[in-house]
Amino acid sequence: MRRLFKVLSLPMVAAMAFASYTPAKADEFTDVITEILELYEAGEIGEAAKAMDYANQLLSQMKAGALQDVLPPPMEGWSFEEISGDGAAMAFMGGISTAGEYRKDNEDVTINIMGDSPMIQQFGAIMGNAAMVQSSGGKLIRVKRQTGMVTQDGEVQMLIGNRFLIMIGGNADEATKIAYLEAIDFDALTALP
Repeated sequence: MRRLFKVLSLPMVAAMAFASYTPAKADEFTDVITEILELYEAGEIGEAAKAMDYANQLLSQMKAGALQDVLPPPMEGWSFEEISGDGAAMAFMGGISTAGEYRKDNEDVTINIMGDSPMIQQFGAIMGNAAMVQSSGGKLIRVKRQTGMVTQDGEVQMLIGNRFLIMIGGNADEATKIAYLEAIDFDALTALP
């Protein structure tokens, strides 16, 4: 039994706990976990590792579905279209992401939310440095007690809880992009597993 715990990493044990948290998708996940244990007991370590990779992908899809729910509803007169596909987030440097596009007449707003990626930490260093933001042609903004920035190209960016990067682009004006940023539930975002 001790050898089994050496094979199962701490993230995998956490993943098992997360699976019980989301019963709608837990059946396939628990089937894969059973398969991993069977392969391990049969000495097929390579196949068990492949199955474990698949189990991790299933967990990313579950987390992505929860991330997608954070996208705000369209404002009055606007339409919404999910960009990221069937509700599963795309892999992003080991993290998760989701995106949606909002349209009204000839205006559009695109919201991308990325999370749990090592690359996100680099954005925190930039956003935390007013001189760096200004020297790049951007400006700092403050929304719901969070500091973000508007880039030289007009993209609104904000880092939430050092885990999630929100990027809002499109051809709509800055006020509209900031209104969409304000419509995102930051507390729900930081509460995601």
